[in-house]
Amino acid sequence: MQDFINCLADLKHSLKLAISNNIDLTEQKNNSLIDFKAKQKESIKKSLKNNISSLIKYSKKLEDNEDESVIEINKLTNKLANEKDIININRITHDIEKMFNKIKKPELERLRFDASIIPNEIKDDLSADFLELEKCFNASCLRSAVILCGRIIETSLHRKHYEVTGNDLLEKSPGIGLGNLLAKLNEKGIIIDPAISNQIHLINQIRIHSVHKKQNSFKPTKNQTQAVILYTIDIVEKLFVKS
Repeated sequence: MQDFINCLADLKHSLKLAISNNIDLTEQKNNSLIDFKAKQKESIKKSLKNNISSLIKYSKKLEDNEDESVIEINKLTNKLANEKDIININRITHDIEKMFNKIKKPELERLRFDASIIPNEIKDDLSADFLELEKCFNASCLRSAVILCGRIIETSLHRKHYEVTGNDLLEKSPGIGLGNLLAKLNEKGIIIDPAISNQIHLINQIRIHSVHKKQNSFKPTKNQTQAVILYTIDIVEKLFVKS
């Protein structure tokens, strides 16, 4: 869904340029090497056509293909394929945006945690992060949601380490990675539940793939992201629950 949102934004931007530059899609290509204005128009045309193709592609991948709004969006995007009039393309694009806003967006089934067990020193930070996390997920900003999960876990582990050892790694080792932080906690016997360690390692790997540029772009699915969020809540609760 996020890819569709991005494509729609790109198409609207291309249309704005096309309209302001009086682009005519039926006009023959000007191959002049010295006509800058003509070259600029050809560039706008190409961008517009590419964005239309991308929107058509990602409209087919909208998650609930039984949704009436999704069906209507696919009909509208198909109209874009052969449309040559910029004004009509602009109108259809606005209709697509209206229909998209009617789609029931995925909502997180559970984003609750027991705030009463969170240490006061990090309670405000975690509460703000969880609120932002919910917004990211419900807006289908899935990589951002995964990255926030990593931040929540790092904040929690740093606090747990300080409570047990009195050693503030944020001051002495501010750049310590999540994997190394987990190793230090294991050395001190702070995390003795192997399930927690496995969950943290899994989330860290997904977070790394979401943050760092790879040869093949990683895009977590809605279900993967929801699993990461629920693991994150489970980890935080288990770290600070009173025994």
